[in-house]
Amino acid sequence: MDPGNNSEDESLALQRCFRRADGETLELLWQLRSRRRQSSPNLPETVSCLTAPDGSTLYLVGTAHFSDSSKKDVATTIRAVQPDVVVVELCQYRVSMLKMDENTLLKEAKDINLEKVQQAIKQNGLMSGLMQILLLKVSAHITEQLGMAPGGEFGKLLKKLGGFLFANFTLGTDQYL
Repeated sequence: MDPGNNSEDESLALQRCFRRADGETLELLWQLRSRRRQSSPNLPETVSCLTAPDGSTLYLVGTAHFSDSSKKDVATTIRAVQPDVVVVELCQYRVSMLKMDENTLLKEAKDINLEKVQQAIKQNGLMSGLMQILLLKVSAHITEQLGMAPGGEFGKLLKKLGGFLFANFTLGTDQYL
C-alpha cells in the first residue's frame, strides 16, 4: 500500500471510529497516525532534529513571517512526522490575532475606543492590556501594508492541518524555549 495515497483506508477507519467505544476509537486513531508517520522523513533544510535522553524526537522548524516557504516547511514536517504535540511559539495575544481574518483585524483596530481599552486593561492588567491594544494596531498597520495579517498564513495552515492531524496544539513562549 502506498502510504501517501491511503485516503480510502483512512476514511473507512474513521467511519469505524464512530461505531466504537471511546477507548477503541482512540486506539484506532493512534494506529492510523502511526501508519501515517514516516520512519525516515525527508525534511526541509529549515528543520533541526533533536533527540532527548528518553529517546523522544523534537523537530524544530525555523520560520519567517510572511513566508510561503515557511508555511510549506511546517506543513511538510507535520504531515511527515505526525507529531504527538505541536508547539507554536506565540504569546496568547498573538494567538487571538491568528484567529482573525484580515477584514476582522482591520475592523477591530479601527473600532478601538476608550471603552475597549478599559476592557482590555480590566481583563489583562495595565501593561498587558495596553500591549494587546498596541499589538492590534501594529498588526492592522502591517496588514494594510502587506495585504495579509501577521501570522495569518500559519493560522490558516494550522486550521487546514487540524483535520488531518491527531496532535495536541500548545503555545510555547520564550520562557519555555
